[in-house]
Amino acid sequence: MTSSDHLPPLERIRQAERDCAQLIRAAQADAEERKVAARSEASRLKQEATARGRQQGEHDYRAAMDAAHQEAQHIVDQARDHASHLLQNSETYGETMVDQALEIIRGFADP
Repeated sequence: MTSSDHLPPLERIRQAERDCAQLIRAAQADAEERKVAARSEASRLKQEATARGRQQGEHDYRAAMDAAHQEAQHIVDQARDHASHLLQNSETYGETMVDQALEIIRGFADP
C-alpha cells in the first residue's frame, strides 16, 4: 500500500492532476531545450554550408580563371608563332616579289 491509497478519492484525483501537470511541465521544458538545441544546430549547419559553398565557389572561380589564363597564353603563343612565320615569309617572299616586279618592269622596258 502506498501513502496515496490512504487519501480520500478527491485528494487522489488532485494528486494525480498535480503529478500529470508536473510531467507536462517537464516535457514542455525538455521540448523547449530540444527546440533551442535544434535551432542552434541548424544555424551552425547553415553557417558551415555557407562557408563551404563560398570556399567551393572561390575554388571554382580560381580554377576557371587559371584555365582562361592558360588558354589566353596559348592563343598569345600561337599568335606570336604565326607572326614570326609571317615575318619570315614576308622577308623571303618580299624579296621574291620585288625581283618579280623588277622582271615585269624590265619586260615592259625591253621591246
